Amino acid sequence: MAFLNIIILYITLFVVATLVTAQDNNIPIEVAENQWIVDAQNSIKNSLSKIESYGVENEIIKTITNEAFDAFTKFVENDLSKIIKQVDDIKSEKIWILKSQLTNWLDALQRLNKVSDVTEKTPEKAIAKFYITIDYILNEVVGFDQNYNDDSIESDKIFNELKLLLKNSVTKLIEYASSVEDQVSGISKM
Repeated sequence: MAFLNIIILYITLFVVATLVTAQDNNIPIEVAENQWIVDAQNSIKNSLSKIESYGVENEIIKTITNEAFDAFTKFVENDLSKIIKQVDDIKSEKIWILKSQLTNWLDALQRLNKVSDVTEKTPEKAIAKFYITIDYILNEVVGFDQNYNDDSIESDKIFNELKLLLKNSVTKLIEYASSVEDQVSGISKM
């Protein structure tokens, strides 16, 4: 956890230094196209970084966090599986490559969801599932469509559905992270 905090601090300092430099040089600062994913990452971090400070038993935090992540995984599995089935009907080499990528994403999410933390005394592994997922989306998933230019109506439909699923998945991940914080906070007040 300390390592993650150091990385986040480093990135924050880099961004602040960049912004200060840009402002000092009177360079207009443009909002990044994918700022929404960075905002989502910060929202998840803010929600989950607080939960261990509420004084709730670690076992309860692990249970709540794992249940929330499991619900998120099922949401994504359902919609992504439907899109993968649609890809089966399209005869395009680029789309078949995309199918392989989608299957890899789904497998990675399922493996992460199955990570056991039974022997862990702290909820860090359960909480890390959220951090790993948003980081993976930021680094591996956002912009996926730039690598696949297939000018067919079917492909465009698939890409639009995937982009919508991506945004909906990130929104759900934020909701579940916030729900974990709300539940743990509520228990701490009892």
